[in-house]
Amino acid sequence: MPEKTRESTCLKVDKTDANSVIQKLLRDGMVDKSIRIRRDGDHILIPLLSKGDITDPRYPISYDSFKEREVVIPPQIRINNALKTMGIRSHAPEKWTRLGKALIVRDLKGRSKDAVAKAMADVLNVNSVYEISGRIQGEMRKPVLTRVFGKGGDIVHLENGVRYRFDPEKVMFSPGNVNERALNPSIDFKDKVVWDMFSGIGYFSIPIARYGYPKLVYCTDINPDAIEYLRKNAAINEVEGKIVPINLDCRKFVPQLAPNRIIMGNFDAPSYLDVVNNLAGINAVVIIHHLVRNSEEDNLERINTRFGKLMSRSFRIVNHRVVKSYSPKRFHVVTTISLDDQSPL
Repeated sequence: MPEKTRESTCLKVDKTDANSVIQKLLRDGMVDKSIRIRRDGDHILIPLLSKGDITDPRYPISYDSFKEREVVIPPQIRINNALKTMGIRSHAPEKWTRLGKALIVRDLKGRSKDAVAKAMADVLNVNSVYEISGRIQGEMRKPVLTRVFGKGGDIVHLENGVRYRFDPEKVMFSPGNVNERALNPSIDFKDKVVWDMFSGIGYFSIPIARYGYPKLVYCTDINPDAIEYLRKNAAINEVEGKIVPINLDCRKFVPQLAPNRIIMGNFDAPSYLDVVNNLAGINAVVIIHHLVRNSEEDNLERINTRFGKLMSRSFRIVNHRVVKSYSPKRFHVVTTISLDDQSPL
């Protein structure tokens, strides 16, 4: 489809002065943003909303043809317009999370849920819409969702070059941890034995297996649905030879090879440090996800003391960072420790 053009008053500026002039005109609200600034030889033509009080002889006012910009309507407005067309007075929620061909919405209370969910699915081209009904539940870490639209079932979510297949109603997937699931360049996984103690569907283990070149990755999880999806994800990401899925409580796992890289992706991770005491290999690196109160967010001495009460082996904190706020008074943090003694195995 050919681009539309439109005539407009414009300012003709030497290309060497263009950036500074454009910035000033933007600050003054004089640039017509509905059409595109363009080059004309050694000059830049800037479309204007009005001539204003421009009197600088270096920059003559002229009249020329410009290509129109494509108007991008925000999705929330498109959803609301669709609802108006249906004769429904409800409005789209302000936020949602997209996972593959599914939408996760936190709150549809007070709305015509079915109609809003259908409009969202049509505008955003998804197959299912879910409403969050509560927090992740129990040791199995089961999501609490209500399907409002669609047939549900498996989706495939692409993130950091990794494909995750899962059913949002069966297993959890936290979109806020996207950076944590990316391979950490500061940790060497090459030829290492990795243990993902709470593997889920492979949030951390699949990227490590694909991009970190480990010797192998032990993956333990108590949830059989998560382990089944882990197997599928290992296959679709072509890392079956690196992943060892084990449907078992990590406290009962005895590895054939001592792991020297351990991921503890569970907020209760500190209470499992006694397991690390017994099974970690020589000079192991342990990545611990846990929650802290805002008063101790950056208090490494307090965290070091807490871990020391749970660890019988010497260690040092090599990295500590805040991932995100979890609740008004608690933060999700990741603390990486290095064990400096010999393996007990």
